[in-house]
Amino acid sequence: MKYWIESSYDSEDLNQKYDEQIVVVADYGDDIGTKTIATFPKNKGIKKEFEYLINRINRDIKEVI
Repeated sequence: MKYWIESSYDSEDLNQKYDEQIVVVADYGDDIGTKTIATFPKNKGIKKEFEYLINRINRDIKEVI
């Protein structure tokens, strides 16, 4: 399983009708595919914090496998 973050403008709100959100996505593999698991309002500096969190989770998952 792999997680990442992206802008809501990249995949969910292509017309940028609403305020931009940070979207947390999980890839569950071929059987299930990718799913949005959370969205958060984009605030100054929050993207960097989420990038750190997601990178840490992905690293920890690799260590378990």
